[in-house]
Amino acid sequence: MFVGSASSSQDIPIRTKSFSGVTEPLPKNVMLITKKPLYERPEAKSYLVRLGHQYGLGEDPDLSLPVKVDLSILFPGQRIQDFHETTLSGNRAIEDWRRERLDWSGSSEDRQSSDYARRSIENETIITLTPMDIRTFIVNIGN
Repeated sequence: MFVGSASSSQDIPIRTKSFSGVTEPLPKNVMLITKKPLYERPEAKSYLVRLGHQYGLGEDPDLSLPVKVDLSILFPGQRIQDFHETTLSGNRAIEDWRRERLDWSGSSEDRQSSDYARRSIENETIITLTPMDIRTFIVNIGN
């Protein structure tokens, strides 16, 4: 609780109940789980960004569909230099993990092609989330 005294109403600081930092809203079926600054270098700032699709298959006729999200709306007024997907914990590149994980299905060709198609990056900053998908990215913002 903040308690203070002011001589007039003009001396009272403006207070807000929430802050989004996003200029346009995310799709209704997507939740921003994490947006955390990692480190800052002279040439860029890095953020850990985690997005989650909130619906499962068949839960809703529209909201259960795959959705495209533009990562640039999470950084208004800033330019994304580059980004890469990591494992859920953010400690390893997803490509490395996929290459080295154990193949439980017996057919790594089918699994790899479907995984890469499902998780493809559509455009420079647009990604696709499928139902119940959680994806984590390291995003570098340029100066």
